[in-house]
Amino acid sequence: MAQRSEDISHSAGETKGQVQVKKDEMMEKGRETAQAAKEKAGSGMQAAKEKAGSGMQSAKDPDTTAKEKASDTATDTKEKASDTAQGTRDTAHERKEQTGGILEKTGEQVKSAAQGEVETVKSSVGMGGDKNKDDTNN
Repeated sequence: MAQRSEDISHSAGETKGQVQVKKDEMMEKGRETAQAAKEKAGSGMQAAKEKAGSGMQSAKDPDTTAKEKASDTATDTKEKASDTAQGTRDTAHERKEQTGGILEKTGEQVKSAAQGEVETVKSSVGMGGDKNKDDTNN
């Protein structure tokens, strides 16, 4: 019986370790996604700066003014930043849902396995049993 308890404890510990590994993997993916979004936003800002610089250069052109170029650049930068931020939020939300689902499913599996083991131990030591048996003895 002690061996059975040790097996149950080992199995539960093993499952807990697997859950931790999955959680760590999902968290790492989330960090990588956030980093990629951050880098993308940075490149968008760099492109906007370059465009602003070229806008200032072309301000000498009588057909376009520096104000129009600056306004266009600001608008473009704002849109790119907004798109990048939304993409990051969406990805983070998806990762969070995936992680929660995995943890919930694994938790239920551990709970079910442990309950089954408890019932097996009870039955083997005579603590469990069929309720109908008890009724016939009374």
